[in-house]
Amino acid sequence: LWRRRNVRDLARLIQRRYPQLGDRLLGAVELADADIQTLGASPALVRAALRQVAEQSRQYDFREAAPRRAIRRYGVALAVLTVLLAVGALVAPEAILLSARRWLHPTAPLQRFTFTRIADLPEKLFVPKGEPFELACGLAPGSRWRPSRGVAQIGDQLPVRAAVRDGVARFVFPGQTAENLLSIRIGDVRGHVRILPLQRPELLAMRVRVEWPAYLRRASEERVIERGRLSLLAEAHAAFLGKAARELAEARLAAAAGGPVESLHIDGSQFSTPARPISEWTLGAAEGQPALLTFSWQDTYGLSGARPYQLEVLASPDAPPSVDVEGLRGAVAVLPDETLPLTVRGRDDFGVAAVGWEWVLHAADSEPDPASAPLNRRTVGADESGQLRDLEGVWRLSPRLLDIKPGQAVTLWAWAVDHHPARTPTRAGPFRIYVLAYEDHARLVRQMMNQISARLDELMRQEEMQLAQSEALRELDDDALRAASTAAAIERSEQAERANEAAANQLASDIENLLKEGLRNPRISSQELQPWTDVEMALRDAAAQAMARAAQALRQAAASQSSTERSRQRLAQA
Repeated sequence: LWRRRNVRDLARLIQRRYPQLGDRLLGAVELADADIQTLGASPALVRAALRQVAEQSRQYDFREAAPRRAIRRYGVALAVLTVLLAVGALVAPEAILLSARRWLHPTAPLQRFTFTRIADLPEKLFVPKGEPFELACGLAPGSRWRPSRGVAQIGDQLPVRAAVRDGVARFVFPGQTAENLLSIRIGDVRGHVRILPLQRPELLAMRVRVEWPAYLRRASEERVIERGRLSLLAEAHAAFLGKAARELAEARLAAAAGGPVESLHIDGSQFSTPARPISEWTLGAAEGQPALLTFSWQDTYGLSGARPYQLEVLASPDAPPSVDVEGLRGAVAVLPDETLPLTVRGRDDFGVAAVGWEWVLHAADSEPDPASAPLNRRTVGADESGQLRDLEGVWRLSPRLLDIKPGQAVTLWAWAVDHHPARTPTRAGPFRIYVLAYEDHARLVRQMMNQISARLDELMRQEEMQLAQSEALRELDDDALRAASTAAAIERSEQAERANEAAANQLASDIENLLKEGLRNPRISSQELQPWTDVEMALRDAAAQAMARAAQALRQAAASQSSTERSRQRLAQA
């Protein structure tokens, strides 16, 4: 095809095959090509020579002189090529077709055929900045070669090798802080992925939108959840809202460990749940125990938060209000013309509706029976707005206005109620108020005077004993003052002085209360109370001055055992 043979070349081929004919045939060829006039030969003689060579040539088959070795070589090569193409077409027809297309379209961007194929290798991969990450390279189902290992390398970093198990090679790379190119080789396939490190989309805030029950008369509110714990009224409805640092692709909620996962509504960088009753959010949790809600999210780059957000939700019942009373402690006595202010306070986390008193009138020496005797009821404070968590009311009880006679008693209960429609009032009590006649009250005051007088005598006796002990300590010589027993005696004297001081103060306070009781009753004259006023003032002065000086002198004496003279001086002062 590239170099065509002429007549002389053919004559030489015949000469190599038939040497006896070859020289004459080559001469005839040269004679036929030469110019007869130049040779100077007779034309008839030339024709006769050519005719003679032609007659001799009829005896030979010139086809046998053809070079069969080259033909066989080319034929074998062609046959081998044909067989290889046939085998390739049977084993990998895609490779043959792709090669043909590449020959036909050499400039077309056709992908190179490989026996190993990687499934879904991304062009870009966003990874957590500075954190180790894993890339799973799966072999495509059509891979004809499934190698046992693969190797990957980021930039000029150390290569990372991984075994192919179940058709997947899992490469684990160290944390990256800058963009780089990842190269992967598995079998005869090569792949490249652009690595782009990013910060994780952290959760910036978690809020809850609360819709209160209608009976509370409270508007819906939104509050920030702190420390991952939330306690809400069981009848309330709640919707949870989260805000991440980046636009999100999805968010999920698992209401219980191993429970179903719910997809949440996404709006940019925020996700939200539907509003549901708190009792439904805490479904499955033990009574009094919180339910655990687990929120997870993923941004548009495929990155999730560093850790899911776990929220403990506790369903709290609408507890009854608490009641506190001021002005009553057990039982008190009043005179017929007095007014006793009674204060009741109610407190409730979701608002107090009303506070008041219930009472029953009975004889002073009998017990009331609320079941048989109807209770009187008085509301002293009310609120319809549902906004007051603390509500206070005062009732000024007047025996004369209530037509309560001396010798009778009133048993009371303070109550408070919240806005719950099925709530019964919370009670505190009972408390008892006795209405005394002036004569009975005066007799009680004089009995108190006798009791206080006996206590005063006992206090004076204790003080005299203490003075005697101080005198005895003062008379000790120097050696005795240095003794350890003396120090203990001085310490006991000091403690006794402190006890006497406290007793004197308590006695003075009791006398003050006695005077207040006496001043309430016009049947007790001021001349009868005046001596007790003087006693009370003397006790307070003695407790504040004399006893304090004596105790101080005793403490100094005990702390200065090394100086006998100073011990004597302080004992003398005591």
